[in-house]
Amino acid sequence: MTVLMSGATGFLGLALLRRISGVLGDDPVVAVIRGRDHAARASSLARRSGARVESRQGDVRLPHWGLTDAQLAELAGRVRIVLNVAGDVSWSAPWARLAETNIDGAAHAARLAHTLGAKLVHAGSLYVGYDYGAEVGEYLLPEREHLTKYERAKLRGEWAVARVASRHDVPAFIARIPALSGDLAPVDGDNGARKVPLSRLVTGGRWPLLPYSTGARLDVCPRDLVAARVVDLFDTEPTATPEVRNIGQAAGAPIVEAFIREAAVASRRQPTAFPRPVRAPAAWLKAVSRQADRLAESPTNAAAIGLRYFASPTVYTGAGLGQDVSIRSLVRTLGLPLADEPVRLDSYYAGWPT
Repeated sequence: MTVLMSGATGFLGLALLRRISGVLGDDPVVAVIRGRDHAARASSLARRSGARVESRQGDVRLPHWGLTDAQLAELAGRVRIVLNVAGDVSWSAPWARLAETNIDGAAHAARLAHTLGAKLVHAGSLYVGYDYGAEVGEYLLPEREHLTKYERAKLRGEWAVARVASRHDVPAFIARIPALSGDLAPVDGDNGARKVPLSRLVTGGRWPLLPYSTGARLDVCPRDLVAARVVDLFDTEPTATPEVRNIGQAAGAPIVEAFIREAAVASRRQPTAFPRPVRAPAAWLKAVSRQADRLAESPTNAAAIGLRYFASPTVYTGAGLGQDVSIRSLVRTLGLPLADEPVRLDSYYAGWPT
């Protein structure tokens, strides 16, 4: 079974390649990579992941990801899975750029799967359901005004996949991805934990304070466990076209306060700037996020947009990750050393080990 993959060079892509290598054995992954150095980058991915990686120069923003007719003809007899992990995840990026990758790229992935006669596994985002209510299930959602540009682009990408898959009867999964931390079982010599986007938000030191709201939940997961759940879909047939799967901790998602305070204590064991956690009204955090979403692209504005994820009690329902993940383990996957003793909260949860 050959997998045609976009986004192989991204943060989740490497974990997926490692997981795929253990499932496919000698079967290759064909990675669509932008730039003339695609072959060299594929060679690096193969060395780091243990997977057999072939490369094709292309771009998900183009029809059929920029593959030629000859390449499509050659792949049509080989590819069984089209795995679309490419995405623009910059929260403060301009709309035009987000739309090109997250909407057009998703539609192109579905059409490519149809052309190749393959199953589509499209990586979306849990946060298309941001603040929709107490729980968000595994179904397509209507678009609401409160979404940020990034969330809106990812949601429209889901609907783009749904339209193409329904029209052409393409077997398709939409796998909604949570906030990612580093690997629960890290690979020797890999410094992936230092590249975690969430880590940059939490420990970036952009402000002296890190606000959060009481009762907020954050479905943050180790990337290797998420990769395993995505790859499990390769041998599963969707029950609908497309079928939506929420990949995450679901009911096990941690309370933001516990997660942040554990990380704050752990950070004191190494010389790093960690802001002081403070409670703030959820409405205030959401208002700051909405205002920052209107500003130009910058790391500071992206961090301000991200404050919304410390302000919502929404739980994204699903089957979970297949194993429990403690808050202390999550902190370790951010690249922070654990404190000697677990943090205890001065709240209803006081006395509960975190």
